[in-house]
Amino acid sequence: LGKKKEMQKSSGVLVSTPAGSHAWTKSAGGDVLPRTQEKIQVLVREPYTGRLTQPKLVHKVLSLRKNVLVNVFSEEMLLVSDSISGEYSLTTGDIVEITASDEHFWLIEFT
Repeated sequence: LGKKKEMQKSSGVLVSTPAGSHAWTKSAGGDVLPRTQEKIQVLVREPYTGRLTQPKLVHKVLSLRKNVLVNVFSEEMLLVSDSISGEYSLTTGDIVEITASDEHFWLIEFT
């Protein structure tokens, strides 16, 4: 996260924009971000703490323009994209880079 990195074991990593922080991320213990905020939230789900891993980077709110890199050190990992209903198999050596889109999300609210 940012310039910091560490090895972790967990049941997954959630990355959400303010629009996505109201459901899955909130239920996993993350913050609800105001929709007007240009932020991205990274939340590690169920981090494993043991002899080899002492995770400290488990929850962070970053500028929307920062990239998030995830290096895969597992033989089997699944990337799920909630907004496009896609699932991608990952394996050791794969790198996932999450960046903000130049496209805006349009929200219509009924009052």
